[in-house]
Amino acid sequence: MSPEGYIYDCQFIPIGWGPRDYYARPSPLGAHANVIMLFARASRHFAKKDPAYSETLLEAAKRLYKTVEENPFFETPAHDFVKNLPPGSQPESCYATQYRTSVVGISERCGAALELYRATRCSEYAQKAKELGLELCDGLGQVGEHESFKGCFYSHAASGYAMPTELFCEFGDVAFGDCAMRVACRFMKELVADDYGASPPNMGSSVLLLKARILAMDARVFGRADMRVAAQRAFDWILGSNPMCSSYVEGAGQNHWQRPVFGQFFPSTPQIPGGILHFWGGEYDMPPTALALWTLAELI
Repeated sequence: MSPEGYIYDCQFIPIGWGPRDYYARPSPLGAHANVIMLFARASRHFAKKDPAYSETLLEAAKRLYKTVEENPFFETPAHDFVKNLPPGSQPESCYATQYRTSVVGISERCGAALELYRATRCSEYAQKAKELGLELCDGLGQVGEHESFKGCFYSHAASGYAMPTELFCEFGDVAFGDCAMRVACRFMKELVADDYGASPPNMGSSVLLLKARILAMDARVFGRADMRVAAQRAFDWILGSNPMCSSYVEGAGQNHWQRPVFGQFFPSTPQIPGGILHFWGGEYDMPPTALALWTLAELI
């Protein structure tokens, strides 16, 4: 963390091979929100085991949250990208929605505020989470996908589309429950598009697992057995219940595609049990693994 209270932007040059270079500018808003959520959750975990460490984590999370809310860097989507990176290594489209008032930015700030409330039980964070949650529901309620909610789909996993359900569970507001059901019904329509009850193969496993996780969570919260069935069938798709009878998951199922050596990580992510392809024959990465575990936690 910088003396100014932000997380340094950084990159491997060349990607994954050389040393990590750091730059005197903040990383995207989503990176800050994810670290805030991680620190806040970890502070709860260590509260009894190591109170001093727990407090250190919580203070860091609070400081980062203040930065996210106040630093002018996060007011606009356009920033000069580092010029000495290899082509394609830091695509502007990936971070174009990373600013405070975009739907993505609102969802990320909401997730951070919610986790700080859970860690501190401070009414200030509860109020902020509710305010941002209502803004998020308004954005998600628009026809189609809001323009500022496109790109950087991992953000939607930690906050984004799961946020209305998280807020409903925490605060019980009807508005959050209604929004959660709208999102779930949209996903239900997308996941029953063919005979397998799951999505066509052009949908990445990360997206499919995210939707399965949210449906499984909503099935538990709202008592919807049909949503649990849809979530389970989507998960089965990843394991090989698809037209190719091919599993995305290393160490499970059959007819695995050869793991490619390309993408954002060089050398590619190690072939370890549980590793998951984004697409058939596409990038092999670990974020979908976290989503798979997240989904399984709801399905078990």
